[in-house]
Amino acid sequence: MYELNDLIHGFRLQRKEWIEEIANEAFTFCHEATGASLILLKSDDDNKVFMASFRTPPGNHTGVAHILEHSVLNGSERYPVKEPFSELLKGSLNTFLNAMTYPDRTVYPVASRNLQDFTNLTNVYLDAIFRPKLTAATFKQEGWHYELKNVDAPLIYSGVVYNEMLGAYSDPEQLFSDKLDRLLFPDNVYGQASGGDPEFIPDLTFEEFRAFYDTCYHPSNCLFVLYGDLEIEPQLEQIQGYLQDADRGEPTPPVMPQRRFEPQQHTTSYPITSGESTVGKTYAAHAIVVGKPTAAEEHMAMGILACILSGTPASPLFKALVDSRLGEDVFFAGYDGDILDTYYSIGLKGTEPERVPEMVDLIETTLRKLADDGIDPKMIEAAVNSIEFDLREANFGGYPKGLVYGLILVTPWLYDADPFTHLYYRKTLEVVKRKIATGRYFEDMIADLLLRNPHSVTLTMTPDPELEPQRLAALGAKLAAHKTSLSPAELELLVEETEALLAAQMEPDPPEALATIPKLPLSCVDRQEEELSFELIDDGATKLSFAEQPTNGIVYLQLSFDVDGLPQRFLPYLPIFARILLQAGTTKRDYVELTQDIGIHTGGIACSYSAGLRRPDRETVLSRVSVGGKALNSKMPEIGRLLAEITGDCDLCNLERIKELVTIARSKMQAQVIPGGHRFAARRLAAYYSQVGHYREVTSGLTQYYFLEQLEKDLASSPDEVLADLQTIRRHIFSRQGMHIHVTGGGDDLAAVQAAMPAILDVLSDTHYEPEIYTFEPLPQNEGLIIPSKIQYVGKGANLYDAGYQYHGSFEVLETLLGREYLWNTVRVQGNAYGAFVSFAVLSGNFCCLSYRDPKMSETLEAYDRMGDYIAGLDLSQADFERFVIGTMGGLDSPRTPDAKGSIAFHNYLSNVTASELQERREQVLDCTLQQVKDHVDLLRQFAANGSVCVVGSEEVLRQAGDCFDVVRPVFVD
Repeated sequence: MYELNDLIHGFRLQRKEWIEEIANEAFTFCHEATGASLILLKSDDDNKVFMASFRTPPGNHTGVAHILEHSVLNGSERYPVKEPFSELLKGSLNTFLNAMTYPDRTVYPVASRNLQDFTNLTNVYLDAIFRPKLTAATFKQEGWHYELKNVDAPLIYSGVVYNEMLGAYSDPEQLFSDKLDRLLFPDNVYGQASGGDPEFIPDLTFEEFRAFYDTCYHPSNCLFVLYGDLEIEPQLEQIQGYLQDADRGEPTPPVMPQRRFEPQQHTTSYPITSGESTVGKTYAAHAIVVGKPTAAEEHMAMGILACILSGTPASPLFKALVDSRLGEDVFFAGYDGDILDTYYSIGLKGTEPERVPEMVDLIETTLRKLADDGIDPKMIEAAVNSIEFDLREANFGGYPKGLVYGLILVTPWLYDADPFTHLYYRKTLEVVKRKIATGRYFEDMIADLLLRNPHSVTLTMTPDPELEPQRLAALGAKLAAHKTSLSPAELELLVEETEALLAAQMEPDPPEALATIPKLPLSCVDRQEEELSFELIDDGATKLSFAEQPTNGIVYLQLSFDVDGLPQRFLPYLPIFARILLQAGTTKRDYVELTQDIGIHTGGIACSYSAGLRRPDRETVLSRVSVGGKALNSKMPEIGRLLAEITGDCDLCNLERIKELVTIARSKMQAQVIPGGHRFAARRLAAYYSQVGHYREVTSGLTQYYFLEQLEKDLASSPDEVLADLQTIRRHIFSRQGMHIHVTGGGDDLAAVQAAMPAILDVLSDTHYEPEIYTFEPLPQNEGLIIPSKIQYVGKGANLYDAGYQYHGSFEVLETLLGREYLWNTVRVQGNAYGAFVSFAVLSGNFCCLSYRDPKMSETLEAYDRMGDYIAGLDLSQADFERFVIGTMGGLDSPRTPDAKGSIAFHNYLSNVTASELQERREQVLDCTLQQVKDHVDLLRQFAANGSVCVVGSEEVLRQAGDCFDVVRPVFVD
């Protein structure tokens, strides 16, 4: 159809090829006038993707690239509203809509399955990146500004990115990563904080911000990627409309490799709460710069080698560090292959400073032993099979395939290499396999890249309870000194600027500006709910169900066990029990050999637990433990054998290994609290009001964390009792009675599973346990939970069913209005939090509002309490209201992979959610009226009056707001 050198709307076709690995035809173009690169991956996938990527190497720590990423989406020439991005979120069927800043690039991707929606999204993004308004007000809102409410008030910094990075820099692991990059790469862009360091963000001027845009956001510095069932000419014509007046500019200079240096050792510190012990809270890692991502074989081989060394708990380097007991858990392990100077790193958290030299010695000794004595061939086979399985499966969860392929293309393009380097993976993989067969391939890589390579840094990061008070004092003194330096007139001017920014944020966009945002007709949404395949094959004591999906020869198998008969005191064990099943080994062999076998024969096996409800019962928790995996149809006998061994022969007497696993689980959970405070607040709120919420708090909230702390002590003082408890749990769970086998796959796959079932059933008991009735002790409500953080996660919740509410699909539209309009404007834009959202659990009735990386607290809670007033005063035209209905449907109709469809169908069966109920909800959403939304006003006002509060955040803010809480306490108590 198109020939090489054809000129299509200003784009010259330079390459045309078929990429067998992804079953796409690829067209590579160059824009004649500007030199912009464009790659179109044409496929039959209806989930269309547009992505524009720019080289944006930062020169300092001010976060200019990150602030620009936010700011270009805040109004443009053709779409002169304050936030086109926000307006799109309200009324689009998008399957992805975001922008991301990386260490040396910024990308702007959108995706949609609807062609008109895709065209609209692409137009808005093109106008945003090439014709942004970039006003001083936008810079202040998204980047940073001085905030002074009155001349007597304290002067503070604020801004969305500033507060986002305050939150990021409250996370010890983020701090560690940032410091390590600065040490590894002192002379190039990777040593700069592309996201912005809060200490330096206020150094950025508006003029520097504009200059960075002018330098980097030129078509000559851009790669466009298009993907999906798209026609070439309309897409090129659309982009040409934004490039036709541009000339050829100079691309930003290429990233220069970091000069090599000799091994270095450094120490830094991070904050913990006052009174918190410093024992066992040091982080340390050893990192080695290894190569470039543009060398296809080396890049793939290094990824496989990283999997061999530390990709699983059975990996030799991972295992050596855990067995050494030098720390609590392996930390910062893996290969970063997405930057010009790629590196491998591994370390420990929960260690002590004096143990770090021993850790480094162990790393080097283990690597030397592997290089000299050889790597277990089964470990190599397992790693290669796992990576090849993932490549062939191409299962990216909820992310559009075109987005992932686009990001893969960008990395080599960025460094002036062939963008298709890593999409053509089969030839590269075959080269690697041939070299493995010759022997000592990975052993020589270890020797050359990891042992004889001097470019390494060992970083130790110790806890310091005085660090945060000192930082706050220094910041307060700096701001106070600046305020003192201002004249009365300058102070008044600063107050006026603060008020003017807030007024501008609160001022609604003019109707004529809003009219420029493209809208979809409601008729573009299918009124028919997608029917998910599900067939109950056997409804006996052991159930069997099948979801037929096009899985390309991969079978997804799940063994789901009823836990309803488990006595309540054993419930907190469920997460660690699931971990032990896979990672403690069996009575036949240790976990290393088991893990290798899983890697060789399957695409992975996982053990998990869940807690839900079965409609219409809101009191009885539906609790299950699942053991499942994925493999090719031909491997069903092997996966059946493995699942039988795991469920029937797990070694629950391996005390030393179980101790390790408990310590690792506690350490991992502790690391999740600071960056994920909103999730822990949500679990506490749900626990206040419902059985299932309390159950989840016990198994995945702070209550679970405290249980793991106690379990560590119990394993030391009374190990036999703990091991006996684990045996009791196994007896209660692994029975054919109450077991449900669910299969997702092609039409021929069910028979293969049925042939493998006897091996599984033979190891299970036939015991039946009567369901237990669980009674949880009420938690204290209205909690302020202190963490060493500079920001807050502010939550408020209630159970709406307890307030008399009966669910109607119009509530989905209400959630969209509250989350994407009201809370976006009040908490994010005006309050400068990084995010705010609402959540409603239809089965339980639990409702909560949450903010993320929020500098405020009281103002956010006040915003939650005004939601009823906002809805009561809402005045929208029918066209404007329909935008929120469409946006709601976009969320409900998010794309699903075949295996996800099978999993959802199974979950709906267990929860007694029928296809007719889902269809009814869909129709209620599509037929929703503004009045139906307003009918929730009284409910929202009840929520304001009676809801409970849970805030995870800084001690200073929580102590000052003591009247909001019944309890204020630290999360971490020694």
